[in-house]
Amino acid sequence: HSDPVLHAISIAQSIIVHILNPDESSVEIAHHLLKIRPAIVDEDGKPVPLKNKHNSSSELNNWFYFRALQCRRFIGDPLADALQLPLHPRMPRRVFLWIASTLYLVVLRLYTLAVMYIPFLGRKAIAFHK
Repeated sequence: HSDPVLHAISIAQSIIVHILNPDESSVEIAHHLLKIRPAIVDEDGKPVPLKNKHNSSSELNNWFYFRALQCRRFIGDPLADALQLPLHPRMPRRVFLWIASTLYLVVLRLYTLAVMYIPFLGRKAIAFHK
């Protein structure tokens, strides 16, 4: 597109269509994004391989379920079900992830309120995130 505004509008419309009317590609995209792990790099910027395949696989699996739960809490159960976002199959782990999710959201909310209403912390947060 030659017009950046029209291009942005078309991208936004495409995203909205996928969100409101999820299809099989929407499910694949959602699962792919939830499975992405952050790259771990050394001091030289080279990727660090995972050390223990068994533990790392289990840990990545837990992160997937945590992210799926966070997504479910943000978008609601009907849309999460349409995107086939799973809950952890084991109830104790599901409860643990729900508690971790709640603590994360509470800390995020407290941080947001603190930087909004305490000027000193707001300045520090802006400096930290630059």
